[in-house]
Amino acid sequence: MSGSRSPLSLGVVGPLTTAPAVSVQPLVWLREWRVVRGGDQHLYLFGLRPESTKVRMTTAVQSADYQTRTWTMASGRRYLTDVAPGSTLTAELLALAAGIHGLSGDFADVTDMVWAEMLRCRH
Repeated sequence: MSGSRSPLSLGVVGPLTTAPAVSVQPLVWLREWRVVRGGDQHLYLFGLRPESTKVRMTTAVQSADYQTRTWTMASGRRYLTDVAPGSTLTAELLALAAGIHGLSGDFADVTDMVWAEMLRCRH
């Protein structure tokens, strides 16, 4: 591809890194985010933290509070998604990040449905 650079070369995803211990980082705010239903039927958050351009993929969602826009993951970590989802995390970028993070099988971006429900719960 002449003239274009891949998300990997732009530093948007990868290399695969691990998150700090939950005790060190119990709550994470995402400045941009998407919700994906994996082939295993679990929900996962993909997001960008304020201080990073690396895509973070969470462990499976255990619970979500759409009114406060907080999520609790299988790891015990909590995420705050109090801003609109955003558009940087495209379908192609999500697929690349999912592959890098080991999410196999079919997955679906369900962000629009989740965001609509979050907006409904706030009113």
